[in-house]
This record gives sequence, structure tokens and C-alpha cells, in this order.
Amino acid sequence: MEKRFGSTVAVSGASLSLPRHGRMSIVGPSGCGKSTILSMICGLTDPTDGVVRVEGATTMKERLARCAWMPQRDLLLPWRDVAGNAALALENHGTSKRAAREQVLDLIDRFGLSGFEKKYPHQLSGGMRQRVSFLRTMAAGKDVLLFDEPFGALDSITRADLQQWLRRTLDEAPRTTVLVTHDVEEALLLGDTVVVMSARPGRIVQQIDVRLPQTESRRELIRHPEFAQLRDELLSLLEVTE
Repeated sequence: MEKRFGSTVAVSGASLSLPRHGRMSIVGPSGCGKSTILSMICGLTDPTDGVVRVEGATTMKERLARCAWMPQRDLLLPWRDVAGNAALALENHGTSKRAAREQVLDLIDRFGLSGFEKKYPHQLSGGMRQRVSFLRTMAAGKDVLLFDEPFGALDSITRADLQQWLRRTLDEAPRTTVLVTHDVEEALLLGDTVVVMSARPGRIVQQIDVRLPQTESRRELIRHPEFAQLRDELLSLLEVTE
């Protein structure tokens, strides 16, 4: 597929496929079209050339109905508490406010938010705000989740904690996921496949299958020789694409 904005080619010749409940990470230089690919997948825009298909759906409206997008900023509403913010996606699809709140309250503990149900965004840390944003995204009930640099604004300790937490959450509640990130380690931790893109116009330079030992410990995994080898391979590819 290709996406042009006037005379500017943002994405050129991209061909991607992902099985149901597969996890894909996309890395590449700034401005290479990573977020543009997400916007085409979720139906916010169409490719200039080519076809995007999500669970068999090809129209923008049909793709949008199947996808949930989590941006880098949490975009929580300051006048709503944690449960109210998390319930917003359900309310937007016609669920009553009370029923939506009850549904997200059933998920609060899984997302590490027990005891924070009635807190407001200004009372939360950056990591807790992102957990609320994840809960809102998951509560929407979509089978395809798109993450656009969800941890980009967090400190390294919080980021590492949420990476491990998200891996565990997706193991417990599988979804088809596409993650855009600048962090090579994050790409490997959260993706079964890592796609490397070139500078604009964004092209797919390499697609790497991630086969790593099964462990719940992030620390053990990033210290494993196979992880280090894949990390070095990705870094070398990114040096060439810049």
C-alpha cells in the first residue's frame, strides 16, 4: 500500500500481514510513516494505492468498528474519575453510564487500579494514567488494538514496569496488536514480529520474527543472549535507514 499527502509520499510499497492475536511492533526513524500506517489500519484514512483489510473489512467505517487506538497521550477527561474515563468508550457505543461503569469496575483490579476508582487524573502518576488509558482501550471490546508510542512520555522505571505489565495483560486477554515505538527493546518485548521501516518515504526494510524464551521476567529476558543478538540486529538496521 502507499499513502501520499499531495506531492509527499509518506508510505511506499508497504505490505504487512498479521494473524489473529498476533503482535507486531513497527520501528523506524521519525517521520517514516509509522503512525500513518496505524491510521490506515484503523480506518481514519484510506491508502492512496492498495487495500487495507482488517478481519475481512476493507472500508474505513468497517475497519474503524474493529479497531481501538491508544495514542501516546492518555487524553483523560479531567472532570471524570478513573472509572468514568475508562467507561467512556463503552458509553460512546451506546452503553448506559451506569452499566459502562459497572463493566469497567469488574476490570479495575486486573489493571492495577484497585482503590483508585474514584480518583481524578490530576491525582494520578503518569504510569497510573496510562493504565487507565489501557483499560479504556481494552474495555472497548475491540479485537484489534493499535498502540502509538504509549510509553513514550514515561520515565524509564515506569516504562519498564508497564512493558512487563502489558505483556502479561495481553497473555491473559489476547488481542491482535500493532505497536509503534522508537524503543528497540520495547519492540522486542511486545512484538512477535518487528517491522523496520526506512526514512521517508517509509518502506519496509526488514521484518524479523521474534523467537525468545518464555519467561515472565523482563529483566531475565533482556539479559538473554538471543535478545541481545536481535537488539543489535535491529539497531544496525536502524543505523542504515536513518
